[in-house]
Amino acid sequence: MSIIKKLAEAGKNIDISVLDYIIFTDNGFTSFEEKN
Repeated sequence: MSIIKKLAEAGKNIDISVLDYIIFTDNGFTSFEEKN
């Protein structure tokens, strides 16, 4: 299981929803929500 899925599952246990995954780099960022 990927770390992203593990974090999302852990969030569910404490009523936190994952709405987006954002990756930050020196050149900016990428939003998975915007890509889909």
